[in-house]
Amino acid sequence: MTRERDEIIELVEKLLAMTEDAGCTSAEAVAFALRAQRLIVEYDISEEELGSARRKESIDSVKASPVFREWANLLADVVARNFRCRVYVTVQQRDLKRGSKRRGNAKRLFTFLGYATDATAAAVAFDHLYRCGNALAVDAGTGKKLKGDAYKSFTAGYVSGIASELEKQSQALMIVVPMEVNASYEHMEAEFAKATPLAGWLHNEDLEEQGWKSGRDAVRSGRLGAEDRSHLLA
Repeated sequence: MTRERDEIIELVEKLLAMTEDAGCTSAEAVAFALRAQRLIVEYDISEEELGSARRKESIDSVKASPVFREWANLLADVVARNFRCRVYVTVQQRDLKRGSKRRGNAKRLFTFLGYATDATAAAVAFDHLYRCGNALAVDAGTGKKLKGDAYKSFTAGYVSGIASELEKQSQALMIVVPMEVNASYEHMEAEFAKATPLAGWLHNEDLEEQGWKSGRDAVRSGRLGAEDRSHLLA
């Protein structure tokens, strides 16, 4: 093993250790995890070469925070593909208030299946990007929150913008979902629901473009919202 490879592996181990438990914010944790993932793929680093941060890492299921918007289905699919994971969803209805017979928005619980580090990073990235998408879905002129088809147009564009940036990196590094992860997913597939696309809606091209730029910038800006400080670990 060359000295350069030893140094890369040491850096990856340091990046993997930068978690929320170690004092990082959620955005910083996913930035470090994403950087580690890219190095692992770029240098074809095996699990055996890594130390305690990833020793004998198993395939795991990691749940993201519950969400209520349909467009989360699109976001979960994009995040899973680019973090070497598969994703499934559990949908639960919620009551508007106690004792009410009316039903509120469906609660969606997305679970990312992959190697533990990948699945954890995917869940954190999903949570961060979902919150950003909701916060950015405002009318550019009035500053008011978008609703209905306008909201769907913006968020559909937002996810497309995220996909365009993440997939450029994934294609360049030939990131694919590991065979072991696909096998685990297929073994469990009959037990859970699949994410479904948005229901029929009226497209607004201007809002889709606004959303696309916001999604692109959400990834470009400091690697999913956190300043990339991985050079400080070298």
